[in-house]
Amino acid sequence: DFFYETFDVPKPENYDSLKAEQKEQKPPVSEPKPGAKKANKKEDPDPVNLSLSEEETKEQLDNALMRWLRRFLPFFSKAPAETTGATASCGHHHTINLAALEGFDNDGLINRIWEQKGKVSFDAALFYYTASTLFKGFKEAWDKANTITLADAPGFVYGIDDPALLTAFEQNLFRFSGAKTLAEVYELNELFKKATSFREFYQMAKERLGVFNKNWLETEYTSAVLTGEAAATYNRLIKQTELYPYWKYKTAGDHLVRPEHAALDGLVLPSNDKRWDKLFPPNGWNCRCYIVPRLKNEVTQEELRASRKRADAYLNSKQFKSEALQGWGVNRAATGEVFTANQQYVHKFPGKASKMINTLKPADWGLDSYSNAKKQATEATKTYEGTAAEFFDQLESLNDLRVIKDYHKRPLQVKEGNFKRHTKGRAERVRLLEALGQTLTAPHEVWLNGAELGEMVYISYFLDKTITVRASIKNGTMELLTWYELTEKRTILNKHRNGLLVYKK
Repeated sequence: DFFYETFDVPKPENYDSLKAEQKEQKPPVSEPKPGAKKANKKEDPDPVNLSLSEEETKEQLDNALMRWLRRFLPFFSKAPAETTGATASCGHHHTINLAALEGFDNDGLINRIWEQKGKVSFDAALFYYTASTLFKGFKEAWDKANTITLADAPGFVYGIDDPALLTAFEQNLFRFSGAKTLAEVYELNELFKKATSFREFYQMAKERLGVFNKNWLETEYTSAVLTGEAAATYNRLIKQTELYPYWKYKTAGDHLVRPEHAALDGLVLPSNDKRWDKLFPPNGWNCRCYIVPRLKNEVTQEELRASRKRADAYLNSKQFKSEALQGWGVNRAATGEVFTANQQYVHKFPGKASKMINTLKPADWGLDSYSNAKKQATEATKTYEGTAAEFFDQLESLNDLRVIKDYHKRPLQVKEGNFKRHTKGRAERVRLLEALGQTLTAPHEVWLNGAELGEMVYISYFLDKTITVRASIKNGTMELLTWYELTEKRTILNKHRNGLLVYKK
């Protein structure tokens, strides 16, 4: 208490529990027996020799102060590495237990391929299993909260976290899972063509699915966990660079650390050093390296010069160039990518993956026809009675931007210029502003489609009409594009209900 009051240092959140714990561990003091002599006063463990020179005395005082401060360490907050983002599991073995997740029915997929004679274009169940597994690993590592479940509609439930960064990661995992599903189904179709009997096909398919849905998925899940931890660390560190202007590279410190990463252990660079764009971990499959922050007075110029040489030696090494070709050598915490372009399965369909996914229709997802889907409607659209200006002014403000949130609390930026273009002199659009909010917060379907799967399409069925809201996804930010009543023509419906079905009510 004296220390915190004297130096005006905030007490850690767990101060009371630590104090109680220390009190319990302190040996009891026994009362002296009657007539016993009092023990001599305990000598000062840090005596200061006043006969020393001024410089020697100062050094001794500094050492004594450091020893004194160490007695109070149990009352301090955890090390900066943990309080600023490096999670507790960083530097230790990750327990990746896919068996604990809801298993995928491989036999069911094999039977579907066989029954459709190797002409399956996509498999919705496989997509949801892959996406949900990866979302779960990433988000739990990001915030240590089980907000993601293996449901039929994967995606993050947004809280107070950085929305732009999470959106980038979310879309990356959607695209990756879609491309992997295409690749997996494609290979199973090819195996069907080679098989001469169901038994032969089953054995080949079972073996291949073991590679896709166990071996590779386990590595991909691990990458999602490690990237989630790294992204959370980066997101916090980048906001505290004034306090911690330097970052230090650390390995797990065990026998599993690869030699080239061990050579980076202890490396210290300024937080704004461009080398972090290539060095920020993870730096390879199953890489468990992490970053800890450092205060200005903890780093010397000599250490910085030596660290720059070590970093440059690694960046010019054959090992780094090899890893870069595999999609590493980028700070995915900054780019919002769990998997880079050449780590995805799109290489099996060069220039075609997005086009192939955009051809997916409601039937591929087990959805009803439009006429049957309309039967989900239970209420009519509500008419907005105010003005467009009033609606815009009451929108939530986030980082100085006007936003409107959807069913997962994703913030969609509402740019004033675009909003005015859609509402000026267009009374029918203004009247639909209430339905716009209804559609975003309680959609019946949400599709990811368009060029490079860069648009989110929300659809809600009402008794009197069907409302569509479109949003674009650029650089990790979602922007409200437009909202309107959907024209009930087959050609128009096919341009809206297509692509990846990322949510179904």
